[in-house]
Parts: sequence; structure tokens; C-alpha cells
Amino acid sequence: MDLKRNTLKASAGHELVSATNGEFTVKSSRYPFCTCAVGQSLGNVKPPYPSCGLPAGKETDSIRAALALTKFDEELNRFMLVVKNARVANYTVAWGAETKTFTGAQLREGINLAAEFAANPFTDAFVRVDAAVAAKQAYETKQIKQIFHGTEARTTWPLPSSAREGARTVGGCHQGGVHTRHSHATYCGSEVNR
Repeated sequence: MDLKRNTLKASAGHELVSATNGEFTVKSSRYPFCTCAVGQSLGNVKPPYPSCGLPAGKETDSIRAALALTKFDEELNRFMLVVKNARVANYTVAWGAETKTFTGAQLREGINLAAEFAANPFTDAFVRVDAAVAAKQAYETKQIKQIFHGTEARTTWPLPSSAREGARTVGGCHQGGVHTRHSHATYCGSEVNR
């Protein structure tokens, strides 16, 4: 992102939709790994996805706490925002519903949005994909343990195509990639009015 020129250069899997006064809207087909969900994201997804809002004393009962013990975000979950011409001491970055303040030096070096913003615009789609994968895995476990190794398989091999092909459409996994639109807004100072 170049604040002076109001431009953004996006990497593969991301497409700039609009740029207005330091706010950039991007359409992405590549996601960062989301470690928790908030509010509506949790919905009635089965299995339930970990909540970002863990009560005091339970903060270490999360995927995010476990990943902090590794270099996961630094090496495998990079979703970098690098800002050129960040000349003011502090900037407020808004991504989704969250805002955080960073120094101009931090932004020039680059911040990892995936590590800094637990709840982000990708969370809802990530939770849905995770639930679809879990449903597919549950079906495949049943398919192998009960159908392929069950009584029906021993007596009627080969199995009907419905038993062999059922896993392909479980939980919406057969659908194509899901694109997510999200905005990055970088403001001088520490006040944001959105």
C-alpha cells in the first residue's frame, strides 16, 4: 500500500476492487488461517469453531494460544500489509470490525494482518469451509468403517455408486472456491470514524 499515491499492489489471489482516501477494498480467493470466530460466525456450525471471546482465565484454551508457541504465523500464515510513505508517528489500521494502532515504522516494515487481527473479514467463510471439511471427514470415517468394512460391503461388492460417491457432495465441499471481499483502512493518528 502506498499512502502518498493511494495505490495498493496485491499479490496472487487478491484483486483490488477500489481505493478511496486510504481505504482499499480487495477481493481475495486466498485466505489466512483463522484461529477463532466471533458472534454470528459461530452460529450453529457443527462442530463448533473456537470462540475469540474466551473468558478471563481461559485464554490459553485456544488454538491461538497453542500457535503462539510455534512460528506458525511467521512462517506459514503470512497475510502482510506493507505501507509505503507512512511518515506519521502512529496510524490506525481498520480491518473488518477491529481497529489497531501501529507505528509508521511497523507499517513500513510490514504487519501480519492474520496474526494481528484474530477476528477478520475471512472468519465467516473460513468457519464454513472448516465445518464442510469436518462434515466430509465425518462422512468418510463412516464410509470406511461402516460401509466399506461393514456387512453390505462383504456381501455386495462392488458397492453402489451412492455409497462410493457420497463424500463428494457432503457439506458443500463440492462447490468452487469462495471469494471474500475485505477492506483495509489506514488513518493518521489514533481516531477512526467509520
